[in-house]
Amino acid sequence: MPVALGRRSLFALTIAAAACGTRTEGNVLEVGDDCQVAREAERRGDYKTAREAYATCLARVPGYVDSHAAYQRILELEDGIDAARETYAALARANPGVVTAFAHARILPRPERTTALERVVAGHPDFAPAYYELSIDHSDRILGTQSRSAKAREKLYLESFLMRASGPEFVRNFADYAVAQAWIDDARARLAKLAHVDILGGDGGLKMTATPSNAGWMVHFLAPEPTKAMEYRIDGGPWTKLENYFSTPMTATSVRFSVRYEDTNGQLIGPFDFTLDPRAELIAFGKGILTKMPAIWSAFGDGSNAGYLYFTTLMVYRCALTRVEYGIDVAVPDREFPMPTCDVEDPMAIPDGATLFLPVDPSVSFVSMRLTFADGEVSDVTRIERKK
Repeated sequence: MPVALGRRSLFALTIAAAACGTRTEGNVLEVGDDCQVAREAERRGDYKTAREAYATCLARVPGYVDSHAAYQRILELEDGIDAARETYAALARANPGVVTAFAHARILPRPERTTALERVVAGHPDFAPAYYELSIDHSDRILGTQSRSAKAREKLYLESFLMRASGPEFVRNFADYAVAQAWIDDARARLAKLAHVDILGGDGGLKMTATPSNAGWMVHFLAPEPTKAMEYRIDGGPWTKLENYFSTPMTATSVRFSVRYEDTNGQLIGPFDFTLDPRAELIAFGKGILTKMPAIWSAFGDGSNAGYLYFTTLMVYRCALTRVEYGIDVAVPDREFPMPTCDVEDPMAIPDGATLFLPVDPSVSFVSMRLTFADGEVSDVTRIERKK
């Protein structure tokens, strides 16, 4: 039984306890002789005595984190993991408390172990050892190859552990302070390796690319990590397996859909919500192509068509444009080429009667061009030479 002590008696017993290895907490002396016997027996290799002493001690006192770990190690080696779990389930019922609940949780199989440790954290948010064990559950020691979310969780739990792993509130959970220091050292080393990981995710979600085609919008997604599977749904409909892309008809109205994926550790990530704005996507798509390849803005005909200057490419991507300027054999464009309006529901089709080319003298050597995009940006002047 714990014995209440006065201030003078407590000081004397604290000194005595330091000499014999017994620990004191607050105004109560924990009589842990059997646990001390168990630790000494384990150090000299007498595991029979150690097991019996741990069983006696931990049935009547909360014990220390490392004492429970040592007892569990002996049980697992001698009886097997299933029997060790049964022993600890009974111990947790007979001697409830945060340390015993934690010790019981850490010996459970995954994912029950993680769930039980999370319950310990929920009920005792300042109990640092539980955060350390949860960080192990999401580490490469357990998972091998870690997903992005696993690294973020490991980092979060390591930071939570180190915030609490200082002072008497932490070390009083250990019989051997060297074990407590080893946990701290390990947590710091692993956290340093995760310095680049963004716990909040940042912009690390799915990236969408929408490409217009004659068959409709071809919608692709790029995940920030390898995936096992991906699913999508449109306007809250049923989830559908996503291969490389999915298609949706051309429409003048926005389309809302959600996407989620399973990472390499089996964790479901998402859903991520997207809105496909046809007008905005057409501008971005067309502008992206035209700014990367200014040499295709126009083309001189050859052979029997040498007397023509073609604007066919700009016609296809006209939804990205509001103005097309050109100049014949002059450095600065001085004329405007007429472009038909954008048809969002059929953007790549060239309307009947549209002007695709202009007659020019076959002696013309170059054309200067400048584009004004639908987002207001104006391009630099580009010079396109006639091929000789």
